[in-house]
Amino acid sequence: MAAVADAPSGRDAATAVPERRALVYDLVGLGLTLYARLAFRLRTVGDELRLERSTLLVANHPRESDPAVLAGALFSTVHPRPFRPHPLVHFMLRADLHERGFFAGMPRALPLWARRLLFPLGIGPILDGLLPCARIRTATTMLVADLVRAAPDAPLEELLPPDDVARLRERAERLGRPRPRLGRDADAGDYADLLWWVVRADDAPSPLAQELFGRRAGEARADLQHFVDLVRGGGTLLVSPEGRASPDGSLQPLRRGATLLVRRAKPERVRPLAVAYDPLTSGRTWAYVG
Repeated sequence: MAAVADAPSGRDAATAVPERRALVYDLVGLGLTLYARLAFRLRTVGDELRLERSTLLVANHPRESDPAVLAGALFSTVHPRPFRPHPLVHFMLRADLHERGFFAGMPRALPLWARRLLFPLGIGPILDGLLPCARIRTATTMLVADLVRAAPDAPLEELLPPDDVARLRERAERLGRPRPRLGRDADAGDYADLLWWVVRADDAPSPLAQELFGRRAGEARADLQHFVDLVRGGGTLLVSPEGRASPDGSLQPLRRGATLLVRRAKPERVRPLAVAYDPLTSGRTWAYVG
């Protein structure tokens, strides 16, 4: 998870944060805290966390609910006086969370009517403009959605591997829809879940797709540099080096970008955070943050 603005530290950081962003930050933090404490029985263990200059907070990612659990456990400790000037924790977020249609495409169990309803929605402008969050893109993978939106007038065969094209057209046939031919034809709620399939650079089917992956590599480098500048400037950055929530709760392999971030940003300190859940109880699940 990460930032959108310069990140001075200490008292300067508190006064430099735009007032509107600080207000939204505190409202979201309090909302996540309320949700987490209603949904889980929260318990914190270990030392109390304090915001310090040039700090990398590194958390595991066993569930999609982790951001709310972390906020519920830490917000009141890190920010005991909300709605007053204070430095912010910045968040590095997975790139697809910023995309229109995330809430329609990412959950696997949604019915088609819900995907159609949710597809036009996106929170990217809020994350990018009103919260200290920024995306981290990878150089070697893109979503089907990324490719069809990057070249909406290109034939699908030039953008996607054959299996992805076949899945889109099979869906259209099953729904009685016109056969999608161009990128723009596939950018619809009927295909929301298919748009969230991952395409690897090695599977790029044409020079056009390879060019799009080349652009993505440049964007990924810029994303990483943004986080490096943030930490070097004294900011506090929360990252999950696994990248995505674990499918079974166990620790996943760490992304290469996490190593590059530490080596290039040279944070003054790295603070580990651990999130764990214990559902084997009656009532609400226990959630622990250490």
